[in-house]
Amino acid sequence: MIPPTSGPAAPHSPPSRFPDCGRCPHHGVAPPGVCLACFGRSQASGEESGAGEPPGRRGCAACGQVVGAGACSNRWCGRADRGWSVAFAIGLHQGPLRRVIVDYKYRRRLRWAPVLARLVAGWLESHQPWLDDFDIIVPVPAYLGPGARRSWDPVGELACQVAALVGPLWEVGIGTVVKTADTPPMTGRSWAQRLALAEGPLRGSLGVPEPRRVEGARVLVFDDVLTEGATLREVARCLMDAGAAEVAGLALTRPPSRGRLQSRGDAATGQGDGERRPAGHPVGFGRRGGPGHPAGGG
Repeated sequence: MIPPTSGPAAPHSPPSRFPDCGRCPHHGVAPPGVCLACFGRSQASGEESGAGEPPGRRGCAACGQVVGAGACSNRWCGRADRGWSVAFAIGLHQGPLRRVIVDYKYRRRLRWAPVLARLVAGWLESHQPWLDDFDIIVPVPAYLGPGARRSWDPVGELACQVAALVGPLWEVGIGTVVKTADTPPMTGRSWAQRLALAEGPLRGSLGVPEPRRVEGARVLVFDDVLTEGATLREVARCLMDAGAAEVAGLALTRPPSRGRLQSRGDAATGQGDGERRPAGHPVGFGRRGGPGHPAGGG
């Protein structure tokens, strides 16, 4: 179990509703699982999103979106060259959680860092049986050198705070993957443009300074938002080239489900999830060279 943050015993009064965390009597006192449970109760009801659950239980076996009749709308989920085995998301990129992440990431409101870190730590604890086999959690790197668009690393800051909460259970490898140059943002671009940026500038900017840290390891890559998986694919490719045995993703949020996009196995678009696995069995887990885990990386 992840220990509670040091301080007096948590009061018996109920938690405040997320994101009113600053007024919560449990803030910084109770175990992270209390924060996760409070966050779960605050989410909009009625959407069968699959967010927060291991992929495959209620939807796509790769990213967890509910897909209905047809393939997942995420273009990467049906591709054998995506590089990552499965992608977890704690919540949806909408409502209060989206506003908190925007406030934290773009306005540098650091008061949200411990709140978000406790959500991540609580989620990791509650899904321990799924995640015990992962050896290291690695944040998606940011470039902070000359000419950088951003002067700080929001994902790295979160990872440091998560490390303080989960250290006894998981190693958090700050600096395991580095970014040596700035790259154009992918927001607002077409699929083809995002793919070109990912396979070009982003791929060329990533590196693993100490490959021994990930050699033979199962790696969980952490990011704030998983839009589709192009960035995760490049980080996974870099780690696999350095000797990692498997790479999966964990994000605070992903976009709400868009339902089906194409019929299963559409060769023209790369859609289609192919063979359906049993519920609760993510694609690629425990298998080498299968879909989402090509031998030799991305």
